[in-house]
Amino acid sequence: QAMAQAAPEPDAAAHMAAAKKAAEGATTQIEDWLVECQWHAEVRKVIEDCARLGTGILKGPVPARHRRKVMSQRDGVTVLEIEEYIAPESKAVSPWNFYPAGGCAEDISEAAGVWERDGITAKTLRGMMGGDCIDSQIALVLEEGPQAKHDVAGFRAGKVKVSDNDLFDIWYYHGTAEREDLIAAGVALPDGEDVAASCIVTMVNGHVIKAAINPLE
Repeated sequence: QAMAQAAPEPDAAAHMAAAKKAAEGATTQIEDWLVECQWHAEVRKVIEDCARLGTGILKGPVPARHRRKVMSQRDGVTVLEIEEYIAPESKAVSPWNFYPAGGCAEDISEAAGVWERDGITAKTLRGMMGGDCIDSQIALVLEEGPQAKHDVAGFRAGKVKVSDNDLFDIWYYHGTAEREDLIAAGVALPDGEDVAASCIVTMVNGHVIKAAINPLE
């Protein structure tokens, strides 16, 4: 009668070597991401805010679209390509531009969401078209101009001039939103009974230019 033999013990040293190599590769990748987003400079801004105001805010890591130029040789011809890729980044947020949703009193963890304000140029807005934003909404925002919220009639009458150097107010909302509102913004939601979902919404001039389900719990 044949006797079943136990499987040989795995080589612990080989496993440890493979794990160490993988950890070193992950460390290099994370350090590259931190350098690319100038993490140390952003943290210094947070420290300065803490010293001046008693509060500092660091947002991240969040996914961000980046572009890079790549030179390659094809059939003896030098080709320049522009690649787009998604990488995590962190950035300092001024406490003056950070607004927890109302009703949370002094405990921000009780807030239904938070708002962040920033500035963005017309050139950057145009560059966001053709991606995962709502192009028709961005076109509407560009037509209104950054001063639309102050003088829409004057802008359309040609009395208010807007250049690419003028900044739009862009708002980022992290929190919960009604299911029907997210569907109206083009978010594909699975069938379910949930009436609200955790999301990230981007708005300019009061128009939603992008909405997505929050990738984090």
